[in-house]
Amino acid sequence: MLSDFVTSKTINALTLTANTPVPVWIPASGKRFVLQGVVLSASAATNVQILDGTVLVAIIPLAAGGPLFIPFGEQTGIQAANVGNVLNIQSAVAATLSGTIYGDEI
Repeated sequence: MLSDFVTSKTINALTLTANTPVPVWIPASGKRFVLQGVVLSASAATNVQILDGTVLVAIIPLAAGGPLFIPFGEQTGIQAANVGNVLNIQSAVAATLSGTIYGDEI
């Protein structure tokens, strides 16, 4: 059980091509990510897709501009299905994404 996040990843003006996954969290060797939340903003209205490797695990609808905070649960979060899986983000349309993702590695 998780109580506090210990890992945060800053996303600085990440340019996304429509429907092309981009790695944003590569866990340490022998670990898996547990995504507990995101704070994201996009340059264009889009659906940001969170992927556990190549498997879609969440869709976040974003309006252009202001940030959106989405918690996935402090105690559970979204846990990678397998050790070593990479957390990828992709967008339904071309956009620039900024923000922070946070969670833990177990």
